[in-house]
Amino acid sequence: MRTETCTAVKAAYYCKSSPHVRSELGGTSRPLKSNLNPLDITWVYQTASPLHRIAENCEQKPFPVALIHYFPTSVRHAFVSIAMTHRLYQLPEGTPRDFLIKARSRNYQYRGMALQALNEEISSEEGGASHRLVTSTITILTVDLLLSTVVDWRHHYNAIVAMVKLLGGLKTMHRTIPFTRLTLVTIIAINELRQQAANPAANTGTRQPTASDLLEQIHDFSPGDWIKGKATATSKREWLLIGSAYQSAVALYCIMSLQSLSILPSALYITAMDAAHYERLIQLLKQALSIPHLRNCLMWPLIVLGARAVYESADDREFVDEQLKELSRVGGTALPLTAEAALKRFWASGKTGWDDCFDKPYIFLA
Repeated sequence: MRTETCTAVKAAYYCKSSPHVRSELGGTSRPLKSNLNPLDITWVYQTASPLHRIAENCEQKPFPVALIHYFPTSVRHAFVSIAMTHRLYQLPEGTPRDFLIKARSRNYQYRGMALQALNEEISSEEGGASHRLVTSTITILTVDLLLSTVVDWRHHYNAIVAMVKLLGGLKTMHRTIPFTRLTLVTIIAINELRQQAANPAANTGTRQPTASDLLEQIHDFSPGDWIKGKATATSKREWLLIGSAYQSAVALYCIMSLQSLSILPSALYITAMDAAHYERLIQLLKQALSIPHLRNCLMWPLIVLGARAVYESADDREFVDEQLKELSRVGGTALPLTAEAALKRFWASGKTGWDDCFDKPYIFLA
């Protein structure tokens, strides 16, 4: 008699190697081809996270299958949903529709079981927050991210933020998270400027960087300096591609999103900067996306490129469209397809502003 732990173990083995996936994981009996060593590191992780291949010091460990029964119930159910989602989006075209409907239904069933278990865990937790609850909620947010069609992801996102604050805040960030200073800090500052423009009454009175300050910070960022301590002799070019792509993507996001709310003027020098970063970004992405293990860390720059491509040629927009479809296939997630749908609506709308493109909260912009 199969238990829910048995199903979680089956999901773990799916992530651990290139398996013959049974129907409960939304697959066929045909094995997926992979040249990755399943004994070194989990298979799904290798296809989804490229940084372990180019990091200078990255310890690889097998997935602890024997410890699954110690995981919180919510994590076990969510883990099954993650494995199902990953496999579903790697199925070939022409998979029978009735099979897809059944597999998706079973996937959402496991997500529902994970949510129910999480609610029970929250109710029994004194103080309303713990590291275990944060981990469980992040796991379920991962399911939301992969499915992308889930509409209540913001509740889980906000819950994580609230619990982290209750536990003392986010003290440090791991050095292997890409572009900590440029991406996270600068984007947070850009978003704060946007919030102030949308709601002037909420201004805290503390001095914030101006739009010009932020553009100067982005310009001063050096990908060559940033890769020191990260790149190996063989991975230097790849790290430079990533750092340079994010630099131009953040610059375009700064210009487009702030001009959309009239925070940044349409001055000639800004127009020239915008055009230069667009041309640089599309060339960088054409190089970087041709390297399979870099694809999954370049979705955000690709989405920014797509928003800016509203001014450019149909060929450029087709490039973005095809790459997002490929990211969905290789990453086993619906997230790139949600971005693709938003961009295609925007391209056809006749509008050109950032907020015309992203007129509601999207998980890939959170």
